[in-house]
Amino acid sequence: MRATVLRGAILNTGANFAGQTAGLRTDDDPNNNLDYNIGALVGSAIGGGWAAGITRGFGPITSARAGWTPSVGSTAIGTAIGKKGD
Repeated sequence: MRATVLRGAILNTGANFAGQTAGLRTDDDPNNNLDYNIGALVGSAIGGGWAAGITRGFGPITSARAGWTPSVGSTAIGTAIGKKGD
């Protein structure tokens, strides 16, 4: 179970990091290339681990449906907290 949760957290955080990197590198402002939202990264780790834990043993379609809310919800909360200091 721990390995499943850890794998979900790592994969979700990696996807979030890749998305933020692509966005930061392709905009017109070269000064914000390292302006990652840490709250979003932490939220995606929590959400990915949570989703992996509750959907362990489900099929791929059911896992995607059941895991979407915890994953996206935690990431959204983390994003909002991370942006609060801006």
